[in-house]
Parts: sequence; structure tokens; C-alpha cells
Amino acid sequence: MNLAELYFRKAHADLESAKQLLASGHFANAVFLAQQCGEKAAKAALALKNMEIREHVVSGYLASEIIAFAPESWEEKLRDVVRMLVALEEHSIKPRYPFVTAAKIWDPEKGYDRPAAETAVQKAESILMLLQEYSKSDLGYKSGKSADSLP
Repeated sequence: MNLAELYFRKAHADLESAKQLLASGHFANAVFLAQQCGEKAAKAALALKNMEIREHVVSGYLASEIIAFAPESWEEKLRDVVRMLVALEEHSIKPRYPFVTAAKIWDPEKGYDRPAAETAVQKAESILMLLQEYSKSDLGYKSGKSADSLP
């Protein structure tokens, strides 16, 4: 099993966990796992370009290493992926920890609501599906299982 497949499998698992957390009202954790799904899907596509990124902010790598070399027919979809990924990247830390600002203490459990979590999960699902489709059509990705049966 290659690195890309492992990243895609973990991205699918994060997405499913995010959906379950959303359904049970754990909105901050759902947002965090949605961000993780997007990050891992991007890392899967980058792994297919022989890049192993150990950072958590990966949208710039996706833009410079994937979009820059993508066929014209994919450019706009991939730009959308990068925009969604940038929006999710802001949630890599914020949903996990309370922190003090000049005016108040940020409580992640009160800072995220159902609409925010739903939006994050929708973005993550779109990122994952588009990057997996692109990886199959243009990067030579062949998963051991069909996309529908990945966990």
C-alpha cells in the first residue's frame, strides 16, 4: 500500500468521524476533523508527486505543485479545492484549545455551531472527492479498493 492510499484512507476515516461528531452535537471536534480530512487528502495528492509534507498548512504546496501542472480542464476545480482548504486550515488549532484574547477566553465548544460544522464537513467532503478523482485521472492513483468502499 502506498503513502497516497494511506492518506486517502485516513482522510475518509476523518470525514466519517466528523460526520458522526456533527450528528452528536460536538461541533468543534467535527470542524477539526473536517480540517484534518482536507489536509490528508491534499497530502495524498502531493504524495503522488513524490512529496511528503510534514507541515499542517498545505494549501500553498497544493497550489504550487498540483495546480501549476494540472490540465486546463482541472484548473478551476483545483483552485476551488485550494480555497476550501485555506478556509479549513484556519481551524487546525482553534477548535481544539481554549485560549485567552485581550477581551475574553475563547471556548471552542461555544465558538462553533451546527452551521459552521456543517460547512466545514461539506468542504472537507468536496476536497476529498475532487482530489481523489483528480489523483485517479491525472496522477496515476489506483487505490486498492474502489472510492465508494474506502473507510
